[in-house]
Amino acid sequence: MNLQDWLKFNCKVNIKSGSMGIPWNVIFAFGVWTIWQHRNRVVFQNHSPNYDIHAEVIHRTTEFVFCAQVIAYKSPRVERSIRWERSYCNWFKLNTDGSALGNPGTAGGGGILRSDSGLWIQAFSRSIGKTTSFLAELWALRDGLIMCLNLRISALEVDIDAQAIVELMNNDNTSNATNSSLVADCRLLISQVPQIKVSHCYREANACADALARIGSLQDLDMLYYDSPPSNLLEFYLADLYGLFHFRLSDSPLWGTFSSVKGFYNVEDHDDAKIVSRDDGPVELLTKIVPEALGAGIYTCLFLPSSRWWCFNGDFNVESVTSLWGVND
Repeated sequence: MNLQDWLKFNCKVNIKSGSMGIPWNVIFAFGVWTIWQHRNRVVFQNHSPNYDIHAEVIHRTTEFVFCAQVIAYKSPRVERSIRWERSYCNWFKLNTDGSALGNPGTAGGGGILRSDSGLWIQAFSRSIGKTTSFLAELWALRDGLIMCLNLRISALEVDIDAQAIVELMNNDNTSNATNSSLVADCRLLISQVPQIKVSHCYREANACADALARIGSLQDLDMLYYDSPPSNLLEFYLADLYGLFHFRLSDSPLWGTFSSVKGFYNVEDHDDAKIVSRDDGPVELLTKIVPEALGAGIYTCLFLPSSRWWCFNGDFNVESVTSLWGVND
């Protein structure tokens, strides 16, 4: 049996070994990897030989298997109260939305501009033609910004229920080659408003713009402007004006503890990161995750050999651990 066949054979043997029942192919793979790392440290970094390397192999293998058996935490669904929020004092608020009947499909865009007291200033609906919902969102934003510039608005909050559009507008380094000209146009218009803030809102807080976008997808004229609420929009406008709440089921924030076979993990919220700690372990600052990601979904907390706490979003599997392990080393 040559070396390649020998390696393949041992990597396929799934017989449980030892009192903990760890598969032999896992022990073998970690053994080869650990010995190779140890050899490189001795040869190239003048480290002393480790005569207990077998203990290190067992330790790494055991930790890996325990990580692969971590029980992911599914955050419970809770009911949240959502409503349209008024803008800052002396600021105006623009809500825009795009709608496509299919993706791609017949599309429309709409937007509404209101004062800081929630009063109607102007709105529009537009027929866009056949396109994707993403492009419809961009066209609606562009039309809304042009409307505001024509009205000489100097302090503007823009609320959009498409997170991808918000990120494109707030990050100049983000590019989208397919829609680059339209994205660049929106960014240029944004730069012409002296004070402006582009934010994400929930769909329930964007009901007026959504209704206008649906009107736009069905209308024959290219563009319509509204100086007062049309009859089929009055219900949504008054609900926003009087601050009526809508209810939305969403994942609850994942503060408190993570549970896994390794113990309990406490999470603290900070401005640009999370701190995860364990009662009997070190505290590490997590900077390799998006802070908002901890608010929803399935999350797993791991303690890897590099003594760093990790959190990541998604279902847990062996490949995830392997890739994270590779990053740490």
